[in-house]
Amino acid sequence: MPPKLSKVANKRNGVKGVEALENRHEKIKRELRDNLSDANGRLTQSESAIVELKKIITQKDEEIAELKLTLMNKRDIENQLKNAQKALESSQRSSEFVSNQVANLHRENNNLKDKINFLNNNILLAERNKEESMRDAVLARNSENIQRKKALDMNNQLNSLKLQSPSGGTKLKKYGDIRKTETKISRVKRYLEFLKNDVDEDDFDAFITDFCHYIAKDPSFSYKNCLSDMDSFLAVVKFKFSDTVLKDLKAFLTEKLGYDIFSSRNKIDNLRKLHSTVDDYEITTKETMKKVGSREVNAKSAIIKAKDVSALICMRLERLSDSNQLRFKSEDDPVVVGYGGDKGGSQTKLCIMFGSIDQPNNPHSLLLVGMYDGSDDYKSLQDNMGSVFEQINELSTLTYKEKGHVITRPVVVVAIGDCKFLSSILGHAGQSCSTPCFCCKLAWSCRPPHATLLADFDFSIAADEYDPEDLKSPLLNLPPSSVGPPILHVMLGIVQNYVLNPLVALCNVLDYGEDLPDDLKDQKKMLRTLEQEESDYKGRVEVLESSVRSIDSLVEVVKKTKNSGKKKIDMSSCCQSEHCLMPHCQNTEFRRSDSFVCDSCDKSIHYVCCFVIDSTVDTVSRCLDCRFSLQTFDDRFQVLTEIRDRIYEQLESDEDVLKDVSIDRENLQSLFSDTKETRKRLESALESIGCGHRTWYQQITGNQARKLLRPSNIQLVLAIFPADCSPKLPLIEKIMHDLSWIMSFCNNSEKSDAEIDELQDILWNLESNMKKAFPSATVSPKLHLLFVHLVPYVRIHRSLGHLTEQGMEHLHAIVNVLNVRFSAVTNPESKAILIVKHLANLNFLFDTHQSWFQSE
Repeated sequence: MPPKLSKVANKRNGVKGVEALENRHEKIKRELRDNLSDANGRLTQSESAIVELKKIITQKDEEIAELKLTLMNKRDIENQLKNAQKALESSQRSSEFVSNQVANLHRENNNLKDKINFLNNNILLAERNKEESMRDAVLARNSENIQRKKALDMNNQLNSLKLQSPSGGTKLKKYGDIRKTETKISRVKRYLEFLKNDVDEDDFDAFITDFCHYIAKDPSFSYKNCLSDMDSFLAVVKFKFSDTVLKDLKAFLTEKLGYDIFSSRNKIDNLRKLHSTVDDYEITTKETMKKVGSREVNAKSAIIKAKDVSALICMRLERLSDSNQLRFKSEDDPVVVGYGGDKGGSQTKLCIMFGSIDQPNNPHSLLLVGMYDGSDDYKSLQDNMGSVFEQINELSTLTYKEKGHVITRPVVVVAIGDCKFLSSILGHAGQSCSTPCFCCKLAWSCRPPHATLLADFDFSIAADEYDPEDLKSPLLNLPPSSVGPPILHVMLGIVQNYVLNPLVALCNVLDYGEDLPDDLKDQKKMLRTLEQEESDYKGRVEVLESSVRSIDSLVEVVKKTKNSGKKKIDMSSCCQSEHCLMPHCQNTEFRRSDSFVCDSCDKSIHYVCCFVIDSTVDTVSRCLDCRFSLQTFDDRFQVLTEIRDRIYEQLESDEDVLKDVSIDRENLQSLFSDTKETRKRLESALESIGCGHRTWYQQITGNQARKLLRPSNIQLVLAIFPADCSPKLPLIEKIMHDLSWIMSFCNNSEKSDAEIDELQDILWNLESNMKKAFPSATVSPKLHLLFVHLVPYVRIHRSLGHLTEQGMEHLHAIVNVLNVRFSAVTNPESKAILIVKHLANLNFLFDTHQSWFQSE
């Protein structure tokens, strides 16, 4: 079956085929025009020659007439000569004069003879020339007829070719100027029909196939129908083709297209192995207790550690240098290395980020130096990655090749990660201790009931740096200037807690219609309180309903006892009460009622005889007679009736409270589970700007925060709220604009002193607005890092967005996909090898300018 060309192939084939045919027809038409022009030229020359010949013939005719006239004069002279001879003969004795005259006449006669001979020769030559001219004229006329016939044939042939050509003899629009697809297809079809007539319809399919393959192989054309070895390797890595999938895909393409677009599997596999650095890693396994459901099982997991971090970094730097991606101002500039770590899912990953390139946050550029299953706390990092930290601590210089020249540069290591990771590597106790900041030892409380409030906190207070004895032995030896705020997590935390959460809380206030706390945490706390109250009242109502059933049963027992009169009863079950009810409780729930000894009369009395329904709940110490001094049985019945009425009244009251609490709980819960009017508009606005996820259930991403804080989007989101719905709304708008400026500031560029001073002013303004809007909010470590440590860090490093945690967050997603892809591999060591190979291939593609990831 002939191969089916793709849409792109058809398009390129049509373009190239049309151009080739147009060139061929133009060449034929030029040749025909040149031949016709030559023929017309020769015809014009022949006509000119005939005119000249006619002029020559006319001239020769005139000369012949003159010669004839001269010949007639010759005859007259001959007659005179004869007469003179006669006169001479008659007059022999002529005078000397006559003799001289005769001599003269003889001389003239001789001259005339010579002239006659000359004229005769000229006549003969003229006649001969006339014959030749007439012969040439005849030949020229014949040649003219021949040329005219040839020109006519050529014109007929040209007209025929014009009719056969795709253009039909008309001037076509330049192919590159065609905009409509239908016009292009029509042009291609016309040229294909022309080719079909030239090639022969039976061989046309084979010709088109060979034509396409020739075009694809010719480097002068851009059209290709197969991938190179490197492009095939890139496709396999990018689309994560396994060997089985690649094999099936190659077979499918060969069947459907007639040829394979990929390079051989062996070549692709060789490239994957060539650019894999798995031999540079130490991969071991360990057994850990893992919780699966409600059970804890013993599971094996892999530990990945780089054997020689310095060698891996040098190899990467050389490749980056070869692709002109390194950015150094001079030979003395240091190599800036970001050492980052974070836990994503169940795995903690340690990576090297290259600060001397344009896109250091691209996850494909991150060099993996360690990975294990577990948390990123101090002990786990020390136990699993101790050797990696030792290698990083020993990095002072790097020697590698730049453009073939060996060069040695100093190394500057910068710590990258969230607050927990940075605290762990510095030996800090964490954000729950009395000094929550890992950069300074300022003490404040982040947790209620003694939490420090935002309105009471002075961010201008300068705190001392930690002394070595204040911290555990650090895993990474860095100067304080190399550890700064994790700007991505700081900004996302502040946007979530001080922008989105207040807006969602305001939606809830407007949709709830009653008094509701304006803080989302207080609203959720209120919901939990209502849920607890509902649960408590449900339990009380169930107990009271049971009590009502029991008291009604007890009333029936008392009535039976009253109506029994003097009937004989079994006294063996009776207590010492004046009116024991036990003989009439044999078929009721009270038949096994316990007894107690009255503190007043020392009698053994059944609980039921004192109208105590549940002895485990209501304990008594005195009998009914001692408590109420009852005289008759009717008095006892009256007491029971009052107890029953009280229980009914309490049940009714609790049911009413339960109903109200349930309604309040359902209304408040619907704010978080259903989409009410205001929140529905907020959700729609967020979706329209690319933040369409349920932001009240999870943290937003960096890209979503950036979109939310664009000035136009700020106006769009806040426009859904009434202008006077809350005094906080104008402050929230100011906070959003300040955060928007800060996020724009956190780009890849180097900052000037003036820009840093402007950042400080913005932060002071933001602090003031936040204190006004959220005075009772708790001071979090992220707020402290933003207002206290951000500006000093930028003054040293001159940039905020060049090295961030963004790449690490993207790397989590890549590794998660790889874990799913290799989920069938049960051996953790083999699985780790596959992950390392894939990440190394991504590094190679980035180093050679073939990464497809678009970093923000």
